[in-house]
Amino acid sequence: MGKLKKGRRNQRGRLNPVAKQMGPNASKQEIKEEATRQNKIVPLIGKLSSSAPNDRSVALSAIAVLAEDATMRKLLLKERLVPTIMEQTLNDTNEELVVESFGLLRNLTIEEGYEIAKYLWRSNIWASIDSGLTKIEKSLHFMRTDPKSLDNKVTHMLFDFIENVLSLIVLIASCSEDLYESIYSKIDRVVAIVIDALNWNIEKLKTVKLFNSLLDFIYEFASDSTDFIISLANIPSFSLTKVIEAVQQPAHEKNNLGKIYAQGIYFHFLEVKGDETASKDSACAQILQATFDTVTKIDINHIKECLSTSDNAQEPLQKPNPEEKLQDIDVPFGSESPEKLHARSDLQAIDISIDLFTSICEYLASNESNVEEPVVLNEDLIKLFLEVAHPSYLQLLVFDQENKEILQLTHKVLVAYNNLCWLFLSSNAIPTGWFSSIPELWQAVESVTKSDNLDYHRLGLNIFWALTKSVGPQVKDKVSLSDVRGLLARCNELTSQMEQSKELDLLTLEYVLSAVGFLGSVAQVIGNVEITSEIGQLLISLIRYFVDPQKNKNDAKAIEIPVECLNLIYDIFGDAEYEYDLPVFVQQDYLQQLEKLEPEVKACYKHIDKHKNPELKLRAEEAWTNLGRFIDYKKTERQ
Repeated sequence: MGKLKKGRRNQRGRLNPVAKQMGPNASKQEIKEEATRQNKIVPLIGKLSSSAPNDRSVALSAIAVLAEDATMRKLLLKERLVPTIMEQTLNDTNEELVVESFGLLRNLTIEEGYEIAKYLWRSNIWASIDSGLTKIEKSLHFMRTDPKSLDNKVTHMLFDFIENVLSLIVLIASCSEDLYESIYSKIDRVVAIVIDALNWNIEKLKTVKLFNSLLDFIYEFASDSTDFIISLANIPSFSLTKVIEAVQQPAHEKNNLGKIYAQGIYFHFLEVKGDETASKDSACAQILQATFDTVTKIDINHIKECLSTSDNAQEPLQKPNPEEKLQDIDVPFGSESPEKLHARSDLQAIDISIDLFTSICEYLASNESNVEEPVVLNEDLIKLFLEVAHPSYLQLLVFDQENKEILQLTHKVLVAYNNLCWLFLSSNAIPTGWFSSIPELWQAVESVTKSDNLDYHRLGLNIFWALTKSVGPQVKDKVSLSDVRGLLARCNELTSQMEQSKELDLLTLEYVLSAVGFLGSVAQVIGNVEITSEIGQLLISLIRYFVDPQKNKNDAKAIEIPVECLNLIYDIFGDAEYEYDLPVFVQQDYLQQLEKLEPEVKACYKHIDKHKNPELKLRAEEAWTNLGRFIDYKKTERQ
């Protein structure tokens, strides 16, 4: 299954548009699109309702190819593609068309997200899914009891059908909380089919493709739901041990994706149920070792080569010979080459392994036994982080940037590094070997942040924030004054834009939050009174701005900003002995400014709903309480 994309809930629906009439001032692009619509799109969608099965089949295959292009996909959706599929081909008497229809809906949901998923659910897609599940149950039964009852082509089609149906279920569930709950309420039957098929597949492997589809379903729901894991663990016919043992068999030698899925499922079980045979640290070290043993053997240059070549993209679409015998049941008709399919599978294995690493870092950063105590990392974990994870991810980051992000892993690698950096900060001692790794990491991340991608900037700032706290005054060698002033100006600019638009943008808020965290850490160690003053002024201005309910609109992320700014001020100006304390805090009347802000901070804290945002409520209460103490302390500090 392809990469899941976040649902875009604010996206306008595009399922029932009216064809645009070309006026005398139409652009060349508009004229071209209209010609494409009339000459290609409309006839193809019309053929989906043809009485001739071959016409429907050829049209659906052509549409599936066209839908991979964003412009074509837009034109197809404008011509009511999704309703037509649901009304016509999804319930076709030709089972091959039904399989392809589910695959097309899956791909459209991957690309378009929430709007497509919402439309499908409201159009009762589950009735078709439920019917599909019945077919799957019967077919699997025939296959187990009478293996010769289904020929090679039908078997191949069944496996494709299972993958398409399961993937569509996962995708719809991933698009929103409401859709997830709706899907989850019907999940028991699906789980039973998945486990049944998985056990049969483990005993008599027919295809790695089916095996991975089943694991993908389990992994995705296990990633999102504690209840799912508990329920799965209580099903006698499911054995995680058997799954892990299965991927070690010769049949799965090249199945890197399946091996990663198995480790991912094991980790999610570990989070919820623990492991009686191993400690938390040991279990995580085992998972990471197995994960890196798998993905570090993958040749990313080979993936690049495979993804850079086309598979007869310009060739006319042809129906396969119905008499043709399938040579490889894992490779569907009309699909990409086996080599490219394997490359995509390996890339997905790397993709998921990074998610797994990121989650493990977050898991290790929490000390359940005593939240006040720092985390203690064992030597095996530290060795894995420094000698395996860091060089592997640094290579991926540099490679992706040098190759125009062909792997599309830059964002995930940045998130992984962010969690690793903060994990080290939360531990009882930063590993000495980490300090020698920081310069090359800083340089690589700095290179990424030179792009115009605001989210990359945000993630880079988070990493710099953690690294600054790690190296202290040494940051002066890495941070220029012009960079700091540029960042200060950017924060002021973004805040001004928010005020003008009267809307809160999540990414902008996250960016400002990351920026102030980094700047606040820089202010303490930069050794430049003027810069520290400018950073202090920004923090005060942001507190004043975002404690205003008309400005923060009671948005949790917006309220995080003044809370973080207050905590940074306590750190920056916590001692009168600091060289900048007198010229900045004292002479610029920070005390008076904070006293004026205290009632507004209190009001901001009081307005937070403890039921909706309990953690933020506690942090805000702590920041407000500490504000009063800080004011009293600073009043008497110099006496």
